[in-house]
Amino acid sequence: MNHLSPTDAPGISYSGISRRTALRLGSLLAAGYTLTACGDSAPDNGSGETRRIFRFAQGAAPYSLDPAFDPVSPTYRVTAQILETLVSADHYTGTPQEALASSWTISPDGLTYTFTLREGVSFSDGTPLTAEAVLRNVQRWQALATSPETAARCVPFQPLYGWGFGNIVHSNSPHAGKASQETSSSPSAAAAATQTPSAQEDTDTPKADTPKTDEHTEQIPLRYAPLVSDVRVTDSKLVFTLVRPSQAFLRILTQPAFGIVSPEALTENHRIKEMPIGTGPFKISTPASQNTDIVLIRNDKFVSIKQEKIELDEIHFSTLNSSDKRYYALVDNKVDACDQVSGNDLGPLGREGFLYPLRDPFSLLYLGFNLAHPVLKDISVRRAIARAVDRGALIRYYLSGTSEALHLMPRLFRTSDDSLERLYKRDVDQAKSLLAASGYTGETIECYYPIDISLPWIMSPQKVYSEMIGALLDIGLNIKPIPLNWSDYHTRATEINTTRGILLGGFYGTYRDPYAFLGPILAPLLVAQWIDAMGLNPVSHDTPEAKAHPADSPTPSPSASAAPKDSSEAEVSPTPSPSITPAKVEPAPTLEQIMSKIREADSTTSLDEQREKYRSVNQDLAAFMPAVPLLNVTSNIGINRRIIGYETEQSAIELFAKVRIS
Repeated sequence: MNHLSPTDAPGISYSGISRRTALRLGSLLAAGYTLTACGDSAPDNGSGETRRIFRFAQGAAPYSLDPAFDPVSPTYRVTAQILETLVSADHYTGTPQEALASSWTISPDGLTYTFTLREGVSFSDGTPLTAEAVLRNVQRWQALATSPETAARCVPFQPLYGWGFGNIVHSNSPHAGKASQETSSSPSAAAAATQTPSAQEDTDTPKADTPKTDEHTEQIPLRYAPLVSDVRVTDSKLVFTLVRPSQAFLRILTQPAFGIVSPEALTENHRIKEMPIGTGPFKISTPASQNTDIVLIRNDKFVSIKQEKIELDEIHFSTLNSSDKRYYALVDNKVDACDQVSGNDLGPLGREGFLYPLRDPFSLLYLGFNLAHPVLKDISVRRAIARAVDRGALIRYYLSGTSEALHLMPRLFRTSDDSLERLYKRDVDQAKSLLAASGYTGETIECYYPIDISLPWIMSPQKVYSEMIGALLDIGLNIKPIPLNWSDYHTRATEINTTRGILLGGFYGTYRDPYAFLGPILAPLLVAQWIDAMGLNPVSHDTPEAKAHPADSPTPSPSASAAPKDSSEAEVSPTPSPSITPAKVEPAPTLEQIMSKIREADSTTSLDEQREKYRSVNQDLAAFMPAVPLLNVTSNIGINRRIIGYETEQSAIELFAKVRIS
């Protein structure tokens, strides 16, 4: 078979790039990779005018453009250009500042927030921005966070609405309850009081269950309550009422999940997942679908806070899930910027005049546990896994600046405690001893991890999985790999079931508060607890491989063929040797106790006191072990030298309104 040499590639010019770059590009071309000529400008519908187009390559396609259901950087990076939030965050400090809300006041007791909206703002569909329109969005957030069908997937809304779910209504049967809503204090009730016609039309938003009660029924409040008790429109202003003071409340509202969408776009026929309609500087050109390029065009109805001029006419998002593909698209001027350039390419990029700014490691790679799993219910097993993982071996797949994580919260918050090393630091003998104490006898534990993607927190998922899982096999665990395509990963990773065991996951913090890191870890546990208390059946994945290979079978699923050989060949591991002395298992706090401490920390007014309380929370989380922190990951952007005004964000969600093309 004849391979195409770099110099033989038709239509590709190699002037100005290194021999190394040309040779690597040739290998990609031989593998079927093509670069489409596009340039930085294009004719505007035959008018002769040039359009200023900014092209950005991502490592994964947005699963959905509904920010409520896809809280990851590939989606947020798109929706943040379209949707504005009530409150934004200062670029350098993260301090809340005006956005759609021109101002706000806080009552002396810290329980009432009154937002005044900017005047003269409208959505790109022409709908005016009103307090009633914002309230419609708030209704949706609350409904998504408290519906059994959506609660596990809508993690960003959990700290405001979902961590308590009102009350649990119990009858004589322990599993006969339903979730109740205090109608006098719910966003839905407030909406009814405003008499807003559009608020009654939302076909996408799930409706809360009406409790079934009888003379034998009693209401037992959960020990952790939602933060927001009421939202209403008063004198054209939006008023939030909280159940307690909160340091995080305003910061939570800054994350892209809380982008305000046109009420019309919330109806089913507008398919928000494909075409959200907002007030931001750009809008969707045509409905987006998964795994296709996304084109944004300038929103002529956009009103900038500082009257800044938007110079870009279009933004094109493409998906290139290989670092090599992104690198060559960048050096051949087919894209103007790309996410996650590999460490091996930083030197060549610098020599060829490209920029590659690094982001701070405001992120977390972790192993999440399903506490409903019959094996992982045992704290000894979870602690054994924490002591078995070799974090140092994982770092080699990441950029310089990535560090081992011994806490669920990054060091930025100054809540670390060096004493936690005794629970997290690798110790194979201790891991085996803990496993022996559990009585584990070789039961299968499924491990989910994504493939066919490249994200800031996991550029090479299969390599990271293979490295990590080898350590778990060595201590005697029977790990069944479940590699999932990116779209399936979203669905399967949020299911409430007893089959899924371990999840290799990660995220970037979307706002500067510990809640940003506690929410993704704790929300699934709280949702599962709530669903169990209501007596609802857990979701089962009705797939062919699930039917063919039940949870207790060591046989790999068909999808496991995509796993690295070294992990799939060692599926069945021996049980721990009886000669191993079982470890003494220290008691752990309950989830309710941890949630109580989190509420106390968030309610404090002193920063020093807050840090001290969160330090105690970190200790409790390490003992409870809902997840194993692995790495705080740094990432970078590759940028063409002709791009001006690109500002990196810790959250990995950059805004492009200030970008110019020289």
